[in-house]
Amino acid sequence: LLKDLLRKNLSDVAFDLASAYQHLPYFQHILELLLHQVLEEEATSKYPIPDPLLPQVTAFIEQFPHFLDVVVQCTRKTEVTWWRHLFCALGRRPKDIFDHAISLEQLATAASCLVILQNSETQATCKQVKINIFPCHFATSESAFGNVDLFTYILIEP
Repeated sequence: LLKDLLRKNLSDVAFDLASAYQHLPYFQHILELLLHQVLEEEATSKYPIPDPLLPQVTAFIEQFPHFLDVVVQCTRKTEVTWWRHLFCALGRRPKDIFDHAISLEQLATAASCLVILQNSETQATCKQVKINIFPCHFATSESAFGNVDLFTYILIEP
């Protein structure tokens, strides 16, 4: 339903409808599915899409507080070859998403973004990002490194 409303340029109606359900525990997953479905349709299309929906979907999702988590989780679950299509629609680089998560102290989201950065940025950029996220963990109450594997990844990986 949300996809159809966005396709008909009824983003205000879609927002009002979605807002009524954003308190539900699976709301973030619904946004993630919407983003993934549209991304898959457009990234795998054999023909150019005259009026792509993905920019509208990303703008729609950006209105919700779960935006960064939705983008990061969707990206991690999609083909790496589709990432460029998604980030073009977002008008941002993966590092921009990471930096935004850090600025909002959403360290778990930033930590999840590390895998994306590793596949989309230079090794030097990845190393600098890891150096930047490590002190943030100690400066906030959020434990982004509850996962020992992630902590090890940050310390050991080049």
